[in-house]
Amino acid sequence: TSERRLRAGAVRRRSTRARRCWSDGDVTVSLALLVTGAGGQLGQDLLEQVRVSRDVFARGLKRADLDITDAFAVQDMVLGWERIVRSDSPDHRLVVVNCAAYTAVDQAEEDEETAFAVNASAPALLATACAKVGARKKIHAKHT
Repeated sequence: TSERRLRAGAVRRRSTRARRCWSDGDVTVSLALLVTGAGGQLGQDLLEQVRVSRDVFARGLKRADLDITDAFAVQDMVLGWERIVRSDSPDHRLVVVNCAAYTAVDQAEEDEETAFAVNASAPALLATACAKVGARKKIHAKHT
């Protein structure tokens, strides 16, 4: 069948023989990405690049899918993603990429609390959740 296009919030899975995996010592692994900020330019660009890769499956999250300033929601999402990934294979590398940001500079001056929550507190919440599931990487992407 033809490859389905990855939409924000969708999980892309491939059969084992269709994946191009790499070796980590004696174990063959593939990459599982959880991308926040999938509705923004950076998140969309990242997911577009992932679509053409055969060694990666991903889930993109928009603001409506996850409030990254809510500690419980973040933890539930990361734990849920980890369960999905590990049920496919315990050897997958779990990576969380935070592309979410409060980028409206003028509005940030008026709404400092929200800007701080999104740009400073949320990455810490994601890092804490990643540590709990043993995610190999947590990437906080920033664009200016």
